[in-house]
Amino acid sequence: MEFFFLQFYRMNSTPYPVSPEDYILVEIMHNNTFINSSREYGGEKWGQGNMMKVSFTVREAGSYTISVLVQGTLITDKPFTKTFLPGAVSKYHLI
Repeated sequence: MEFFFLQFYRMNSTPYPVSPEDYILVEIMHNNTFINSSREYGGEKWGQGNMMKVSFTVREAGSYTISVLVQGTLITDKPFTKTFLPGAVSKYHLI
């Protein structure tokens, strides 16, 4: 399972607390296929309410694009790209 954290701030650089009611969309794609992800809101400590943890499972090596939209608008000019390399074969993970 892979994960990353997002932190949200207002235009005046003060933390913006996020919750499931906020219109935040995280799209993860690999080979033109949407990858399911889960979200956790807030951090372990007080004052981390502006954090979101996004988790997903990488099932195939290659480049993944991650787009974060707030109220339907991308937060960056282009999506983030992360490349995952193949791992070692394990007899415990074979079908």
